[in-house]
Amino acid sequence: MKYIYNLLILLTLLASTSSFALNLRPGDVILIELRCYSCSIIADETNSRFSHSGVVIGKQGNQIQVAQAFGPVHMTSLENFLNQRVKGTSALVLRSDELKASAKELSLEFNQSWKGIPFDPNYTWDNEKLYCSEFVAKFLEVFLGPVLPPKPLDFSRNWDYWSRVMYPVPQGKPGNSPGDLERSPIFFHVGEID
Repeated sequence: MKYIYNLLILLTLLASTSSFALNLRPGDVILIELRCYSCSIIADETNSRFSHSGVVIGKQGNQIQVAQAFGPVHMTSLENFLNQRVKGTSALVLRSDELKASAKELSLEFNQSWKGIPFDPNYTWDNEKLYCSEFVAKFLEVFLGPVLPPKPLDFSRNWDYWSRVMYPVPQGKPGNSPGDLERSPIFFHVGEID
């Protein structure tokens, strides 16, 4: 009997986690651990397990769409977005109570102003390219105002690595990270997707 009871609890938890994605709202931010060496360095540098971020835009048919700056800024299905993460890790969903934009408004803004902007591998805030968390902050700024300002970037923890892959290293330049989104007071943690 105890076995059946425990099995029912486990199935309930699994069902609630797997169906959680159905409760996502336009404007929700999703953080994941991306599968790449640089990504693990980013997570270490920023004291967060997360190295990538995206924004829920709405639905296309029955597929939830997430906008991301991974390559040129584009939308992908939630399933594809989550498949980019390290196997066995959960995604964190963040939400702002201040965001009142509809899926239609988010989609229109995305398609008119953000779609196709090139990826920024040098993590610079003030150029014509975007990296993931920069895109999230600047995109949501349209609807929330300047609530996610950049801060001075610090690459000193893994300086040897960064100095080999970037020139110049944007030490002290303005920017942000998925960890900054995770810790931002404008978001609350909705839950995790396994």
